[in-house]
Amino acid sequence: MVSLQAITKPDFTEKSWRRSPNYLFTANDAACTLTVQEMPKAIMGMPIAFMCEDEKYSVVAVLGLEPETNYFVGKDGGWRGNYIPALYRAYPFVLAKNELEEEKLLSMQRISELAQFAQAKSKAESTPPSKELNLDGVNMDGNISFENL
Repeated sequence: MVSLQAITKPDFTEKSWRRSPNYLFTANDAACTLTVQEMPKAIMGMPIAFMCEDEKYSVVAVLGLEPETNYFVGKDGGWRGNYIPALYRAYPFVLAKNELEEEKLLSMQRISELAQFAQAKSKAESTPPSKELNLDGVNMDGNISFENL
């Protein structure tokens, strides 16, 4: 099971993140969960299936026909398909349930070596990231700043 850490102002104000340059972290995924919102785009570029786990069904993109095989990621880590599932585009970030307040919290996977978090040397030394965001919610420099949480 993946260990998650909630993104909080005290823990992440002085940190930044740079998107992974490749998708090698998906190399052992034969399937990837899809959301209803991304299905119209995903269905045009990859096989879709229903997967039953713990008596609950979910929609998945079929990435490989053998366990731990992903035919959509190349040896160099480049994505071979026309559509990249949202779960991979958002990696290592997820919305996790807060059981106490029944709301979702922005969290990240702790064990990620691809998260590329780094302590900022100082606010004066660091270049502030661009405020302009692309459609993925990442600034145009490819960074996410946690300063304004």
